[in-house]
Amino acid sequence: MKMMCHGILTERENLRKMEGIMKSYMDEEEMKEQEQKEYINGLKRFQAKGIPVFIDGEKPEEEDWGKIFQIREDGSFYMSDYIGLEEGALREIRFERVYNK
Repeated sequence: MKMMCHGILTERENLRKMEGIMKSYMDEEEMKEQEQKEYINGLKRFQAKGIPVFIDGEKPEEEDWGKIFQIREDGSFYMSDYIGLEEGALREIRFERVYNK
């Protein structure tokens, strides 16, 4: 039997509700992280096939890959450009920092 006092949830119900919210948030974050890893792995597969990938004009080191998902304090973010795709033969993939003004 639920104990409610004038529509106010009990402490136990509040805790369950907060746990559910936190679990949902954690699931979303884990899913987002997994999707980012899969995307990066796809880019690395392109590299393995001889299609270069550049971030800010340079071939990325392992620690650079995460930058492409960041939105910085100055409002900048990375935009991808698939060079040669419109011609039917992908030649390179570039990620350049752009500013949202």
